[in-house]
Amino acid sequence: MRVLRTGGEFTAMQMWKQRLGIVMGIAAALAMAAASALLWHHAAMLLGLVPAVAIVRPCYRRLVRFQKGAVGEQSVAQLLARLPDDYVLLNDVVLPGHRGNIDHVLIGPCGVVVIETKRWAGTVACVGDRWSINGYPRSNVTRQVIGGAIAVKKCLARGGASATGWVEAVVVFTHPLCRLVLDRPAATVARFSELMNYLAVRSRPPKLTTHSVGALAQILLDAASSDKEHHTRSRPRALLAWAHQRRT
Repeated sequence: MRVLRTGGEFTAMQMWKQRLGIVMGIAAALAMAAASALLWHHAAMLLGLVPAVAIVRPCYRRLVRFQKGAVGEQSVAQLLARLPDDYVLLNDVVLPGHRGNIDHVLIGPCGVVVIETKRWAGTVACVGDRWSINGYPRSNVTRQVIGGAIAVKKCLARGGASATGWVEAVVVFTHPLCRLVLDRPAATVARFSELMNYLAVRSRPPKLTTHSVGALAQILLDAASSDKEHHTRSRPRALLAWAHQRRT
């Protein structure tokens, strides 16, 4: 396996934003509590808890979600690293014009496969493109992974690779306590333990030559690198300093 992008920058940046939100929420609460105590009464300090909870709670929930997602993405990347050298893997791909990141793009004898990783526990049900966990509706994972596949397809077409065939969209669930209940899902859905067998089946017969694999991977790598440079130039100086600290 040739890994051209180890990734992690997108998720790390999102977690940093949530931690910053938590710190800002606590700071705002302390400032409001101090002002309330000075201007009214000591009991009014409790008013500072209201904005703190309103700001900190959603940031904390998103932080936990990103942390769980990072664990799932790392486990899938380590699993795919077992594939032979006629496969190429790009992790954490951000493409121009596409919102968010794509967890994994695998290119090889299996063709071009976009993989969205989820670490959800409980009973995960999918009916068409409607998702739920333990009966509670969740975001449309189908739209997310298919959107990533379309973005990859468009990127390859802009790079001159217009005859690459269909880009496959796959959702992989990594949590050991995940129970899948599927009814005509609009995208391919697999457990962590099923992913390698799925790729082996898709690879027979091989859908891409070694030369095509390298060419397609380079197109995506160049596009992802240029988009990363664009976002880096537009970040505030504080974010640049943080990113530099993470690299060193």
